[in-house]
Amino acid sequence: VTGETEPSSEFHGYIVELSDEPLVVKREELEKEAQQNQGRPVARMFGGTTPANLEQKTATAGSSLTSKRETFKQNALQKLGKSRVTGTGNVIENNELKVSPIITSFISLFFPKTGAAIENSGTGELQVLGEYQNTFNGLALDITPEEAEEIKAISGVKAVYPNYKVN
Repeated sequence: VTGETEPSSEFHGYIVELSDEPLVVKREELEKEAQQNQGRPVARMFGGTTPANLEQKTATAGSSLTSKRETFKQNALQKLGKSRVTGTGNVIENNELKVSPIITSFISLFFPKTGAAIENSGTGELQVLGEYQNTFNGLALDITPEEAEEIKAISGVKAVYPNYKVN
């Protein structure tokens, strides 16, 4: 026994890696820029990174990653025909898929197949198991293998991996 953990063949959902670099990489770039601009008042005047605004620039980069993850979630909702995102403390509704139950019932009276299709569309939830941005930029999602393939086609997705359980 070496004390190392080995991945099993079991997995729960998928990990989606987004194309933007994680925050630790961006922070390193900003630190280098701040060092180069130290003592250069022109850099500060034109919005360059300096030691004085390094923390603010890092926070802005983190906010940008968060915003892009939220955009990805909206795109995933639409691509997968899901109605909302759950599992991260926030619920994002896909407004394009919301249809009033009264309207669905009315449509079902006159067009049974159409009404049933509307009633069954977008009823699923996209469950987020975790969100990451510091050393890895992405999310863990509880999705099927078929949905993982569809996710790969969304703009801003770098890769999709099975979320293997570690014993």
